[in-house]
Amino acid sequence: MRLLRVSHRIRFSHRHNHMRPAAKVSSIDAIRQFKAALADFVDKARLALMEAKGDVQRTMSRLQTEQLSHWQREVRTWTNKVAQAKVDLARAQMQSGDRRPIIEKKALDAAVKRLEEAEHKIQRIRHWSRAMEREAMLFRGQLQQLDRTLDADLPRAMAQIDRLLDSLDAYMRIKPTAPATGRDAGGSLGTSASRSPDDTAEPMRADEPEDNDDPARTQQP
Repeated sequence: MRLLRVSHRIRFSHRHNHMRPAAKVSSIDAIRQFKAALADFVDKARLALMEAKGDVQRTMSRLQTEQLSHWQREVRTWTNKVAQAKVDLARAQMQSGDRRPIIEKKALDAAVKRLEEAEHKIQRIRHWSRAMEREAMLFRGQLQQLDRTLDADLPRAMAQIDRLLDSLDAYMRIKPTAPATGRDAGGSLGTSASRSPDDTAEPMRADEPEDNDDPARTQQP
């Protein structure tokens, strides 16, 4: 029965170890280096995201404020020049008689051309401003997942690595216990020394025949 119980414990221990395999950690320093590299990646990724968002904002600001304001001023300027060129052309026509005012006509044509160019620029700026707003909205939406990863997922992963390192450090501080031989710390004898000579005899196996020479067994009733 004792052999059966020992065999059952061995089979149960083997099955338990098969279901729960032990972790194999060859280098704690490698885990620390990985955590440091992960933290460095988080810092660099956050900086890259800030720069990308800043580039988008600066581009939109340049389109909607700087460029639009510049060409709006150009429209006002050339509107005034077209009006002045028309006045000059009319005065020249009254003063020249039969002579055609070629110079004033060329000045008017140039002013009208510059005015049309400025108005066209404003139309293109407004078109690309609307397109930029749509693209910026899509860009921010695509960055939200990366923002969540940098702000929540990766810090949570680094916290798990910290707990893992703490557990490994605590495990490494455990001192192995030496097997007890001779007298233990309390002064009592060990199991091998405290056994009596009779205990050293080999126990009878179940399949060994009984000793018929025993007087107690051979005595007739």
